[in-house]
Amino acid sequence: MNEPTTAPVVLQPLAAASRRAGLGELADRLLAMRDWVGDELIALERTLLELGGDDVAWSAARHLLHQPGKRIRPLCTLLASRLGSPSDGVVGVALAGELVHTATLLHDDVIDLGELRRGAPASRMVYGNSASVLAGDHLLVQALKAARKGPPAVCDELIDVIGKMVTAEAVQLNRRGVFDADADHYWGVIDGKTAALFEWALRAGGHLGGLNAEQVDALGTAGVHLGICFQLVDDAIDFSASDDLGKLPFADLREGKSTYPLLIASERDPSLLPRIQAVANGDEITDDLLAAIAATDALSATRDRAAQAADRAREALRTLPEGRARLGLIDLVNGAERRTR
Repeated sequence: MNEPTTAPVVLQPLAAASRRAGLGELADRLLAMRDWVGDELIALERTLLELGGDDVAWSAARHLLHQPGKRIRPLCTLLASRLGSPSDGVVGVALAGELVHTATLLHDDVIDLGELRRGAPASRMVYGNSASVLAGDHLLVQALKAARKGPPAVCDELIDVIGKMVTAEAVQLNRRGVFDADADHYWGVIDGKTAALFEWALRAGGHLGGLNAEQVDALGTAGVHLGICFQLVDDAIDFSASDDLGKLPFADLREGKSTYPLLIASERDPSLLPRIQAVANGDEITDDLLAAIAATDALSATRDRAAQAADRAREALRTLPEGRARLGLIDLVNGAERRTR
């Protein structure tokens, strides 16, 4: 595979979503931000291309790593570091966030029996479940090694994040086939599986930029709410999935996962709860059930809650030093909020 010589296709989906929403100026700013940190992104992609050994587990890891990804977590770290004076090791630490994220995808596909990932066969479909589990393990080890290139707090905090992610996944696994509209369970899983890594990515950038403790905490707050926004938008996309997106509606529910639209739908129309539970337990979802869920206006409620999370992320970011990096992070939140795939 050829080495990257220009900034990789990062933020293209967010920019495209912004253009579809009539926000051409935001789309242009997102792409300009990508180009601003282009050297770091090229270095990151080069490292991803060169990563690993010759065993089948590394082949399974590379199969996913080489698929186009959003790279939003490393971009968070790169931009946050530019709020101050980035120290050596920023690309390595940014890489750690992407490796942890990819490791969880490899493990999730085994747990959820996923067949597709990023529009291609999941690694487990090509190399088998065992190789995919070991591939994720390889990436977690490499992520911790990469995180050690930053200040000690960066690696220490990443260890805690990985622990939270494992716990959240175990909680989710324990409830497979069960949908009881438990909001506390939903938010706990989202905090562990999604928000925690965004929080770490922004805090890590702050550490690397030499920001003070209050500023690093503000970045962490922004990361939590960006992660919540990101997951809620994912839930909205799952609600409205189509053949164009390469997935069926409520794929997450079919894999035993609660989503926010379903929480809202069952709260607004309790008669839907047993029907949703039946789908979680293996029944087919029907057109009339989809229509009944849509009639609760759950999709709009989900987008509204995502917008609230985005507002809180932007509010936290506005306490940080003014400049191009802060504007870039705010635009990243704006793009995540508008995302349609």
